[in-house]
Amino acid sequence: MLPESIRLAANAYQAVRSTGLQLGRSIFGDPESRAPGTCPPTEFQLIQPDALLKSTLTLAHLAIPGLPRRLPAWARVRPRLKPAVRMVFRPSKVYRYRPARPFPDPTPDQAWFFINGICADRQVLMLNASYLTDLFGRPLTLLHDSTCSLLSDLAECAFGKGSDGVCEAARMAFAPIYVALKQPACKRVVLLAHSQGSAVTSVLLWLLRGLYPPTADELLDGEARCPEQRIARALAQRWGFPCAQSAAARAKSGSSVKPELTREELAKLEIYAFGNCASLMGPIDRRAGFPYIESYGNEFDAVARLGVLAPGPGPREKRIGGERFMRRGAWGHLLNAHYLWPMEQEWRAAQNSPLKTGLRPLPGNSARQPRLFGYFGGATPKPLFETPVEAPRSDERIIPIPPAAPGVHSEAA
Repeated sequence: MLPESIRLAANAYQAVRSTGLQLGRSIFGDPESRAPGTCPPTEFQLIQPDALLKSTLTLAHLAIPGLPRRLPAWARVRPRLKPAVRMVFRPSKVYRYRPARPFPDPTPDQAWFFINGICADRQVLMLNASYLTDLFGRPLTLLHDSTCSLLSDLAECAFGKGSDGVCEAARMAFAPIYVALKQPACKRVVLLAHSQGSAVTSVLLWLLRGLYPPTADELLDGEARCPEQRIARALAQRWGFPCAQSAAARAKSGSSVKPELTREELAKLEIYAFGNCASLMGPIDRRAGFPYIESYGNEFDAVARLGVLAPGPGPREKRIGGERFMRRGAWGHLLNAHYLWPMEQEWRAAQNSPLKTGLRPLPGNSARQPRLFGYFGGATPKPLFETPVEAPRSDERIIPIPPAAPGVHSEAA
């Protein structure tokens, strides 16, 4: 097996080469996707003249490098310093998104989460959340992986999937996902991830693998197969996962702590990744095929070329399992403008006719069309696995996972 550094470098070279050195167009798309007149939900609405304050803050976050850390104690007791310090320290946070116009939850037995991608400060995050809520009609829990600048985020996607930023975001995101899977009343857990959020999702899958008894040993066996696995190992050891404990430690802990996931709980999870740039991602239970994973990439999206659209076996190999789709001839990496907007147009055109999508299945797919379309407009596709969720026994308790941020925030549009 080639050293990981060679794989990452070769893959980054191929990603840039595949776009004809048009890296800016690969990320920001064609001009029509940047204009609110032709693409209303575009992220570029933040830099229009009527949004001067928002655009200034967003451009500052993209230009000035930051650290994925909580504010130091001395800054918290000096309110006047907070605005400047927050420009440097940008921790990951959990938000419960509150739309401007509240609506009844059509599926109270489902939990929906979103992990953002590159270049997403809070302003961009809220644009993404607003559009996702409009499209799917569900309440969203936002797992915000704060941007540390444009160049830093791009470097993290290409070479730094084992960086502190990914580790901090995964530490923050794991507890909400894990708790939702363990809730008997929750029948389905849907995780939407974009770009850099797919690398965080890969770490979460490795952590869940360590809590699923049939695959728990895979988390710590042998050398790490990818940067995301190394992060998951460190977190599992820090949190005292059973697979990371010695036999004596497990015996001492007794039977009162049983954090493992059952087959039925793990089968609740569905993952939909836009511009997936993870190093390694696939179903935890490979025989049963769950959790379900679906990934999308625009043909000339350089970030997607680092993961879901990376070449096959060889020095540039990346390994993304599940269902994979590519939009041929498409440029751009932004979630609203380049992934969700084309999907919405196709979904609306299919209201009175069969769905016709430009997302083409890649070799090895079982599905011919994305399952995600079945969730548009508040609808729900059929369950993938017809098995009831087991309720935890009275002698079990869920181990507490320390959050990354002090509490859950509630954000309005």
